[in-house]
Amino acid sequence: MDDQQLVKILSELGHETRLGIFKTVIQYGEEGIKVGSIAQQLELAPSTLNFHLNRLVEAGVIRQDKQGREIYCYAVVGVLNEAVDLLLAECCAKTQCGC
Repeated sequence: MDDQQLVKILSELGHETRLGIFKTVIQYGEEGIKVGSIAQQLELAPSTLNFHLNRLVEAGVIRQDKQGREIYCYAVVGVLNEAVDLLLAECCAKTQCGC
């Protein structure tokens, strides 16, 4: 992961609505959650939800899968872990604190 991708992830998750969407999606783990259920839980209009979901998909932290007539969303935890690992790798890089 390069710095540009890291900035994209942090920027998208730094938006209150998108963070709420991600937090909702991650609660459902490997089962995923229907787009309509996200809209109901967060009380978001479909067009608003679609806009924010697209941003999270572009950032790589959510993936979508169409199953019949329904679209399910899944958190891409590996990408988020990679972003956090990249940040933690910088910890104490200029000192001998022993992190």
